[in-house]
Amino acid sequence: MFKNILTLLLVLFSPAFLFAQTETGMWTTISLEKELSKKWELGAEAEFRTVGGNDVRFVRLLERTSLGLSADYTILKGWKIGAGYQIMNKLDTKYLNYQWRNRFNVSTTGRVKYKDFTFSLRERIQFTTKDESKRIERDDAGNVKYLSDGSVNIDHYKINPELKWRNRLQVSYNIPRCKMTPTFSVESNFQLNNPDGNHFDKFRYVMTLGYKVKKIHLIELFGVLNDEYDPEDASAIGDLEDDVYGKYNVGVGYKFSF
Repeated sequence: MFKNILTLLLVLFSPAFLFAQTETGMWTTISLEKELSKKWELGAEAEFRTVGGNDVRFVRLLERTSLGLSADYTILKGWKIGAGYQIMNKLDTKYLNYQWRNRFNVSTTGRVKYKDFTFSLRERIQFTTKDESKRIERDDAGNVKYLSDGSVNIDHYKINPELKWRNRLQVSYNIPRCKMTPTFSVESNFQLNNPDGNHFDKFRYVMTLGYKVKKIHLIELFGVLNDEYDPEDASAIGDLEDDVYGKYNVGVGYKFSF
């Protein structure tokens, strides 16, 4: 059993060293789930994300904090719909300040079990608004740029609000007589309102190792590889500048269900 656990941990975290020359980070999540009935379920989640630069430090700057609420309704066994809201304070790496964002989503999820495997597919529409009030343009001397009417010149995001379609395929393996469950998922993000043309702007690959402490406590260790490029979020922080394309993150999560 120990060898199996060690092998799973090596598979989970070895990409952190293979991708040591890309931008690294650490994610931490704490979530609560409350089952109101056989049909309804409510959830809440707090998340903290850091960025670490072109090495495996993982922690250098606080990149994002967020708080989210969700509600899910089971239509049939293995099929549910849901809606959620998330407020986040995100680092704008171009202007080196934090800006508020509001995110709304609706989703549908199907789940099928086959022997010791569980397969799920989630389709989600995501709507995000971005606060631009701190994106004040300055000249080379550092002076604020003003418009003809005397107001400051705001560097607007190209897409705001932002509308996306997110698609996630996930498979879990329930190891017989073991409290640990490995899970792998792949997710795509497709832009829906890009004025220059809609396209896939992110693919995310996640490997998770979950451990159940009794029935209501779940601890997860996970690794995340983001294959993306967003020119608006291109970093202006030293050695992070050229590595916004392939982010590798490690993380830990805790979930309490009651």
